[in-house]
Amino acid sequence: MLSQTSTSPSDDSSSDFLDEVLPFTGESSQNKDNNEIIDYVEDCLKKDYDLQDLDELSKDLKSNDRLKQHHGAIGIRKIVTNSTFLLNIS
Repeated sequence: MLSQTSTSPSDDSSSDFLDEVLPFTGESSQNKDNNEIIDYVEDCLKKDYDLQDLDELSKDLKSNDRLKQHHGAIGIRKIVTNSTFLLNIS
């Protein structure tokens, strides 16, 4: 089970998140795939997303490309998290 450390959008706990979500198996080809995913996810987590990106993110989420699916899911999650955070401070 993943633990939630903070609701602040400025909290960068991406390495903790990746450690829990992407376990390594020791097989070289799978490690290469895992490393590619980890690098891509880290790049996605560093980006800022807003509602203008929602159309592209929803298309990526529906894509057959695994990396695009990660991009869509992460972007939409960050938009929702930022929106929820902003609503809580108003």
